Amino acid sequence: MEYDKLIIIANELDRYKKEYGLIDYNDMILDFVKSDKSPKFEVVFVDEAQDLSRMQWDMVDSFNTQDSFIAGDDDQAIFRWAGADVDSFITQKGKILNLTQSMRIPRKIHDYAMKIIERVSNRLHKEWKPKAHEGEISKYWNFEDINMNKGNWLVLTRTRYQLKALEDVLKEKGLYFEDRFNKSYEKGIQEAALNWEHLRRGQLLHYKDIINISQYMSSANWEKNKLKSLSKESFYGIDQLTQGHGLNTKNTWYECFDNAGSKRITYIRKMRANGEELNKEPRIKLSTIHSVKGGEEDNVIILPDLTMNTQKSYERNRDDENRLFYVGATRAKEHLHVVRPKDENKAFPMGEI
Repeated sequence: MEYDKLIIIANELDRYKKEYGLIDYNDMILDFVKSDKSPKFEVVFVDEAQDLSRMQWDMVDSFNTQDSFIAGDDDQAIFRWAGADVDSFITQKGKILNLTQSMRIPRKIHDYAMKIIERVSNRLHKEWKPKAHEGEISKYWNFEDINMNKGNWLVLTRTRYQLKALEDVLKEKGLYFEDRFNKSYEKGIQEAALNWEHLRRGQLLHYKDIINISQYMSSANWEKNKLKSLSKESFYGIDQLTQGHGLNTKNTWYECFDNAGSKRITYIRKMRANGEELNKEPRIKLSTIHSVKGGEEDNVIILPDLTMNTQKSYERNRDDENRLFYVGATRAKEHLHVVRPKDENKAFPMGEI
């Protein structure tokens, strides 16, 4: 955004708040700092301190306290773009207590991650030990080459839009996943398909399960106006539904769920053929590195591709991207999978490690 446009928006926001007598979260912090009315505390704890903004550091400094404990890791400071001021964390005074033993990271992944973070020019030096477990690192030419048929996976990209192409690959392979930024609808239709199969075999279903099934059928297969005659507290069999409540089919779910769309039905059939447990949480999760901070998984896949803007940002300030991909690599508990970038000129240089 251009600076002049930003100033216009900021001024309009101030005008709007004054006109309607409103304050936002930032106003609360600024008013607290200016008031000089902090209660007296014996001790203050500040967690994830590497992510505090300059304004939040002013708030911490204004606390009336006898003692304070500040917990954080400058190597995991990945929110500078959102206002985080890692330099203020690095320059904090006091006794430093390092946590020296990781309970998550195996040795190979530890060594790999340390080569990334040691590229950072401005950081607090620290040493920590990995688990005794060796762990694994694998490299691939393409995302499609990775066998994800078993186990739990975390797939990480630099930016959100890169996840769409990965979704298409996973759907083609019939693998069950969720995208942190897109709601998954497969669990609902899978439940409806299972209930439909039970209904065809003679089992009675509750009203709410029947309504759930009906949404996946067109009016040709189910006359929806006749559903109004159902009692919300009752159970029904398939013969009852066909005789008096508008159901016009007894075919298999993938033949009669004509409102679900053919691509979606094909995808679900592939997943079921692969043995995916669609009544449980997806075992493959897609996310950006920023959004997964604090998460972990046995298998972690990292794609080092950058957009044009992030490449320019990397060239201006390499520390931020080094910290980001260090965080990504340290999410892996067993096996780190690194995919070769599509364009070496627009990528974080993980291949140099």
